Amino acid sequence: MAQPPPYDRLTSFSNLSALSPSTPPPGNDLDAEYNAIKTTLDAILVDLALIQNDDTTIKNASIGPAQLSSQLTAGFTAPSAWVTGTAYTASPASCVLQSSKMYICLVSHTSGVFATDLAAGKWLQIFDLTAISLGAASQVAVSAHGANVVTNVQTSLNNLEDNKAATSHTHTASQISDSTADGRAFLTATLASQKTLLGLGALAFLNSVSITAVTAQLAFTGKITPAAINSTTDWNPTGWATAVVVEVSTTADNVTLSGMLATSDGDIKILDNVGTTNLTILPGVGSAANQVTLPRPMVLRPGQSAIFKYDGTATKWRLQSPVPTSPLPGASFKNLYCGNAGARNGFTAPGTPNSQFLITYDELILEDGQGETWRVTSGSHTISTATTGAVNGLESAFSLVSAKIFVWVIGNPTSNTIGGLMSLSATAPTLPSGYTFKARVGATFTDGSSNLVRTLQQGRQLQYVTDGTHAYPTIASGSAGTINLTTFTGVSTSTATTIPTTASIGKFLISSNASSMQLGLGPNANFAGPQSVTPVPIYQFFTTGESPVMGELMLESANVFYASGGASGLVQVVGWTDNI
Repeated sequence: MAQPPPYDRLTSFSNLSALSPSTPPPGNDLDAEYNAIKTTLDAILVDLALIQNDDTTIKNASIGPAQLSSQLTAGFTAPSAWVTGTAYTASPASCVLQSSKMYICLVSHTSGVFATDLAAGKWLQIFDLTAISLGAASQVAVSAHGANVVTNVQTSLNNLEDNKAATSHTHTASQISDSTADGRAFLTATLASQKTLLGLGALAFLNSVSITAVTAQLAFTGKITPAAINSTTDWNPTGWATAVVVEVSTTADNVTLSGMLATSDGDIKILDNVGTTNLTILPGVGSAANQVTLPRPMVLRPGQSAIFKYDGTATKWRLQSPVPTSPLPGASFKNLYCGNAGARNGFTAPGTPNSQFLITYDELILEDGQGETWRVTSGSHTISTATTGAVNGLESAFSLVSAKIFVWVIGNPTSNTIGGLMSLSATAPTLPSGYTFKARVGATFTDGSSNLVRTLQQGRQLQYVTDGTHAYPTIASGSAGTINLTTFTGVSTSTATTIPTTASIGKFLISSNASSMQLGLGPNANFAGPQSVTPVPIYQFFTTGESPVMGELMLESANVFYASGGASGLVQVVGWTDNI
């Protein structure tokens, strides 16, 4: 745009006033003068708006390189990548690179979001590097050097690719000039010689030779001793990941450990119980990858150790050093009491003996289907006939009228739970879910009113308990068979509802109120005793005032045989010896 026209005064009003002081200045002259002034001012204002903002600052983008003095130096810093949270200054102007463009700072600020700062006028773009076109590599000149690097980049790269060394070569070990003598010898040595050079003997190349013996001393030094633990799931003490030996102790007896933090495949952990109380390790409990695979809860006693290896495929800890159950000497139980009557050695009948049966013991060995044993201690379980299909109840709903019932102690290894169960089976009870261990501890009966009969069992010996309401069950009475001092021909009588099939010996009571009568009981119909005067195992010649006789029979079947010389003969079952 042209420069504003200069103002040239058209009329001298001071001369007019001097010549005609009383005559007003001509209006047309005044208008012409003012219009000339206005023309110049308007042109000035238009040009000023091109270089000045309303706030009196210099118009943006109004100054270019041509307007700068040759003496002026660059007014911004060396460019760097834009970073948020950075203090940028307007003088000297910070210079940044963002999205292949160069900006200088117009307003000092701490950066936040670049797009927001740019929109607010805090940055001015001065270069757009994306608009710069790149020439082909063949157009980039270089200084020639040797046979491969010539005068342009593309041809030089092609030469380097075409003339590079092959991936295979024929250099011999002796031609590797920067190698050591030992290194060159190793490359050409036989396997045996390489082992010698390495100085590892039979331990070198373990994947190619069989190891039959390790003559060096082995030591596990990665040991930690965590604080005594309470019952814990997914155990991960400090230092667990790199430890080999873990010295564990517990705050109380039989604290449970339910899983240990997974590590890497093949990792070994040796648990040493350095405390004074037992630690019970539970199988299949905790997070899936941290679980221990065991057939039963394992008790790690003070002074014992157990070795576990992590199986990365199964993602489980596997026991490498089983701690077997210690069988009790000569028996599978210690201080076993069962029943619903009597009070002896701390055993007290349950509160509802018609429907409840109590089992107590100091120690008991349970077994699963694979023959694995589980030693449990200090048990007390009350079984109720009112509970069906659950622990401490009946295995299923079955008739309790004159029933023969077998009594079991069962165990759930995952929850470390022990309880009782009543079953119609002497060999294969139906166990509640999760219960895989069992031991039969006895048997009992119910009467015609579905009530449990009164019994007390100590160890293998069981006896019916009599009182003012309950009596020994009668299995035979009246005259029967033939009996005298030399002859016994017994009559069969069933013991099926009074003695279980698991009993090996039956205990019987024979009695009569006759003044003179013979009565005997044997295991078969024609039992011959060792002496002619005692032809049967249980025999009595009753006279006035004679007391009843109690005796035992080794049971040969579900029947016993009796002979009575009079109508007042009576045979009752006192109890049995169970084959547990």
